[in-house]
Amino acid sequence: MTLEGPTRAGASGARRRSAEQGKGFMAEALPVSIDFAFNALDRHRLEADVDPRNLRSIRSLEKLGFEREGLLKERYFVAGEIQDAVLYGLLRTPAGAAELVRPPNRAEGTPAPRWAGPVCRDSLCRSPRSGVGGDLWRMPVLRYTHRLLLGLWLGALVCFAAVVAPALFAALSPAEAGAVVRRVIPRLDQLGVAAGATLIALSLVHDGRPKGRGLVRVLLFAGMATLAATSLLWVTPAMEELRQQAGDKLSELAGEHPIRQKFGRLHGISTALMLLEVVLGLVALAFPLSRRQD
Repeated sequence: MTLEGPTRAGASGARRRSAEQGKGFMAEALPVSIDFAFNALDRHRLEADVDPRNLRSIRSLEKLGFEREGLLKERYFVAGEIQDAVLYGLLRTPAGAAELVRPPNRAEGTPAPRWAGPVCRDSLCRSPRSGVGGDLWRMPVLRYTHRLLLGLWLGALVCFAAVVAPALFAALSPAEAGAVVRRVIPRLDQLGVAAGATLIALSLVHDGRPKGRGLVRVLLFAGMATLAATSLLWVTPAMEELRQQAGDKLSELAGEHPIRQKFGRLHGISTALMLLEVVLGLVALAFPLSRRQD
């Protein structure tokens, strides 16, 4: 951190090894550095410049309340390339706030106003009381909700397929067990569609525009929701129509009967869709919401 005497300003910068990128270190280090500069070193203003292509670092600065102030054309020469830089600035308190006391006007010995965190315009950063970078409290909530919802979805599917359905057919007659299953499967499919849409929304709120692992995660959830919707809107209604054609006596039909054979194919498709949902869900567990890739 560079300090500039009379201006009571500081310039903050950091460099990471490529092996350490994407682990959330900047998201943790920047708030501590800002708090130290404002409250321990009594700085009034901080500046940062960043490559305009470095969107993750730009998001990190903006979450902490930095405001874009200009473009420094051809600022650096790095690795044989002339690069521009975007200039960002952060004041100890928001410009124009009633509690703002500019350092030159402070009486000798009067303590500087403490930096209480950014007053953010971003929807993820609610107020100074939310702490340094208001999304630091909200992101863990999103990650917890994400894990909980995915776990409930997978748990419901596995529990039904491995425990509930076999127990029903073992304890009840085929007709009675089938009646229960016909009520449960649409509910599971509805849960799948709603959970898939919610998980996609959580991923987009957490990551912004999906890319890399985030894009894979969104595609997995979209695939799971599509499988659930296919079962809900096509397979289950088609099977119910066949039951009605058989007069609710499907189990009494001969194995070679066209209705019985078509029902068997649809039952196989329904089982395959549920199994594929579980597989995609297990793969999605390997792509959790992680700390922001700043």
